[in-house]
Amino acid sequence: MKKIKLMLLAPSLRGGGSERVMLNLIKNFDRRVFDLYFVLVKKEGPYEKEIPNDVQVFDLNCRRTLKAWRSLIKCIDIIKPDVILSTASQLNILLLMIKPLIPKKTKIIIREGSIPSENIQSNRILWRYLYRKYYNQADVIICQSSFMKKDLVDNFKVDRSKIKCIYNPVNFENINMLIKEKKNPYLNYNKNLQCINILTVGRLSSEKGHRELIKSIPLLKMKRSNANLFILGEGPLKNELFSLVRELNLEDCVYFVGFQKNPFVWMKYADLFILPSKYEGLPNALLEAIACQVPVIVTNHPGGTKEIMKITQQTHRIIDEFTWDDWWFEKPTKKTYEILEENFNILKIVNKYESLILELFEVRKNGEN
Repeated sequence: MKKIKLMLLAPSLRGGGSERVMLNLIKNFDRRVFDLYFVLVKKEGPYEKEIPNDVQVFDLNCRRTLKAWRSLIKCIDIIKPDVILSTASQLNILLLMIKPLIPKKTKIIIREGSIPSENIQSNRILWRYLYRKYYNQADVIICQSSFMKKDLVDNFKVDRSKIKCIYNPVNFENINMLIKEKKNPYLNYNKNLQCINILTVGRLSSEKGHRELIKSIPLLKMKRSNANLFILGEGPLKNELFSLVRELNLEDCVYFVGFQKNPFVWMKYADLFILPSKYEGLPNALLEAIACQVPVIVTNHPGGTKEIMKITQQTHRIIDEFTWDDWWFEKPTKKTYEILEENFNILKIVNKYESLILELFEVRKNGEN
C-alpha cells in the first residue's frame, strides 16, 4: 500500500497546548501508513528539538500567520500532501482561504483549539464572518469537547455533520518517565517540607484567571500560613501580575517560575493543582495534573473542563469562588487515574485520528475511480 502523505500545520512550537498536541500526534502516527511533514509558520520554541528525525520540517519563516499565505502555497505545491491537518483558528482560516489554489484531491482537516465565541475579543463581526464563511469548507473539523462543537454549530453555523469530537491525548508513559527525572523542585524555593505548594500552569493572559487567583491568596494565608502559590508560564500579563503581587505584599509566597519544559515534576510534588481559567477548550494542563495524581480544583467556566471533570467523576471539584476549603487538598483515588487513562491515553486518541484520515483518504480514492 502506498503511504499517505500527511502534512501537519501549526503556528510554531512555542509551548502552547495546540502545538503540544500536534507534536504528540506526529511522534505517534504509524510510519508504515504515513509519510509525515511538519509545516510551521515560524520554526521556533522550546519543543523544536522534540520533532522526530524522520519527519520533514518546513519553516515558512513568517512572524504573522496571515502573511504566510504565499509561502504556504509554495510549500503545499512541493509536498503535494494527500491530507493536511491544521491547528489554530487563524491558520485554519488562512488554509481554507487558499483552498481554491490547493489541488482538489487534497483533503483538509482543521482542529479547533478553543471556544471561538469566548476567544474572539476584538473585531468580533469580522471573525464571526470568517468562521461562518470558511470553516464549512473544511472536509472535517475536529473539536476537543461537546461544548466546543455546540459553540461552532450554534454561534457560527458550522455544519454539524463535518464535526468530529476527539479528545486531546495524554502520554502517560512519557509523563511517568519525566516525573522520575528530578527531585522536588519546590525545595529550591523553600527547604521547609511542611509548606503547602499550590500550582497553576498556563499562559499569563487575561482568560487564564491569574488575577482573581492571586487576589484570593490573602484568604488562603489566613487559613494556611505555610501555603505558597507557584505560577508556571509566560505571557503578556507578566509585569501586571508581578505588580499585583507586590501591591498585595505577597512576594514571599507567590512565585513566577516561567516556562518549564518538564511541568510534570512540579505537578507530582504539588499539594494542589488549580485551574482558574475563564474559559478553556480542553485544558492539557488539567489532564496532565490528573495524570500526575495531584488533587485538582477548577473554576466554573465555559468549555471542555466540565467534560473532563465529569468523565473523571470529579464534578464536586468545580468551584465558583476561592474558599480554600480543607477538602480541596484530599488526594484523588486510583480510580480517577484509571478512568483518565481509559479515555485519554495517547494510543487511543492517535488511533481515532488515524482512522479519520484513512477514512478520508478512502473517500478520495473512491472519488478518483
